[in-house]
Amino acid sequence: HRRSLKTTFTDPGHPGEGLRDHFLALSNALTLPKGTPASPWTQDNSCHLTPSFFFLLSTLIDAHLQSKSKFVPSVVMRTFGIDIPAVAAEIDAFLDGSHPIVAAKHAQTRSETQRTMFESHTRRVV
Repeated sequence: HRRSLKTTFTDPGHPGEGLRDHFLALSNALTLPKGTPASPWTQDNSCHLTPSFFFLLSTLIDAHLQSKSKFVPSVVMRTFGIDIPAVAAEIDAFLDGSHPIVAAKHAQTRSETQRTMFESHTRRVV
């Protein structure tokens, strides 16, 4: 029963029917543009992280650089499945500018100092 709810929860007549519009909006935000080449982190032409997550990362980097504080922001990723390697690969794609939704835009505007600061403090545990 649990597995079937995973794919039908927001369908008409199911408990999450009232959340269908939110589900569709989130699904659309995670859908990659047509023609996007497959990568280690894609699944069914979608990604794991929303554009707002990458905006958060950029904002944390900017705040850290502007404050000149010794405090380094940290983000802990926790999943409930086996997808953490794909999530980590997607973050790497953002950092190297190859993420098709947001990274190219952010990579062009982010300074080399920001990139170095974030990458030097990034530690992946997979």
